[in-house]
Amino acid sequence: MIYAIPCINNVVSNHFSRCQQIAIIDSITQQTQYLSISEDESCCSAKKKWQHVIAGYKVDIVVVRNIGQNMLKGLFQSKVKVLATKAKQDVHSINFAELIAVESLDYCRISPKKKACGKNNATLALAPSQPNWRSIRRIRR
Repeated sequence: MIYAIPCINNVVSNHFSRCQQIAIIDSITQQTQYLSISEDESCCSAKKKWQHVIAGYKVDIVVVRNIGQNMLKGLFQSKVKVLATKAKQDVHSINFAELIAVESLDYCRISPKKKACGKNNATLALAPSQPNWRSIRRIRR
């Protein structure tokens, strides 16, 4: 099995797409490889990097602490198993058998101030606004 773990200084990162490194652990050969993610990358490019890592290294399982809704949905669509771990856990001391399997989108976090990157900005700007109750009352009169 090949595991991918978002980490900062050999500790599991609190947020999936904001990590500084990705630890790739091969459970058969017991080898660990670290991939750096530059700090100047936007959130969308970090997510694209994750998708390339998952496909390129043929990752079977991703270990997370916190993850957003869209990225978790993308992992489920990629048929990657997702496991949840505790905060501030050392990458080398993780017992994969004790981790909790994430099987639904209920585990993920929804950003209250979601900002879209790139091409999605145009679609959000064109979305119709929701009428408030005052305007509905005025329309009825």
